[in-house]
Amino acid sequence: MSKIIGLVGGVGPYAGIDVNNKIFKNTIASTDQEHLDVFLLSRSQHINDRTRFLENIQEQKNPAEEIYRTIKMLYDIGARVIGIPCNTAHTLPIFSRIQELISKDELDIQLVNMIEEIYQFLKQYYNSVQKVGLLSTRGLAHPKLNIYSQILQNHYNFCKILTLSKERQEQLHDVIYNKEDGIKSQFHSMNKKSKEKIQKLIDKLKNKGAEAIISGCSEIPLILPTSSFESDCPLIDPNTILARALIRESAPQKLRK
Repeated sequence: MSKIIGLVGGVGPYAGIDVNNKIFKNTIASTDQEHLDVFLLSRSQHINDRTRFLENIQEQKNPAEEIYRTIKMLYDIGARVIGIPCNTAHTLPIFSRIQELISKDELDIQLVNMIEEIYQFLKQYYNSVQKVGLLSTRGLAHPKLNIYSQILQNHYNFCKILTLSKERQEQLHDVIYNKEDGIKSQFHSMNKKSKEKIQKLIDKLKNKGAEAIISGCSEIPLILPTSSFESDCPLIDPNTILARALIRESAPQKLRK
């Protein structure tokens, strides 16, 4: 019997919907009844911005507390395989605290680590890649907090993670967070100009030698799907990787090849 999948929504809200949709797309099903049970709980108003917390840890409330509360709510209604569709939430100050709270309350759940899953994906499909570019929030790009560097580069010695310059990182931050035309505010009507800005940032990473690019902010795949990207430098979509990992942990026989 399959385990119920729980998604921590609201980090950001559209990313949760995107992963939910990709779970359905990657599930073997020919009728409504053959799909897996998925609980998506979006509590945006209660969860602090992850980047804001990481940039001012001493004064900001750790979003891990409310992310865990969401996980506990999902657990209480039956979810046993949990995913967090947010790259920045996997930085150690946040993710390790979530794990501590799960352990303290002895919740019998499988919390899927999206960054570990991306490593496994790259190892399987792009084993020869030596340099991977990262498009991410400003919080995740911080040298001391970059979980991609910590896991892929330092822990596994798999590949070198290339990041944007400080100036370019600010440009990406604006594309994501700008309240007038940023991804978080206008994803449903994202303009061509914003897409062009991201493409230019991708070109900067390619010029540094990137052989693949990770969409390290879970909203980026919403406006720049992998199908729109050049095959010579693949765009890695963590949302799809997370969705497939959740299916694998819930009901491996239902995972599309």
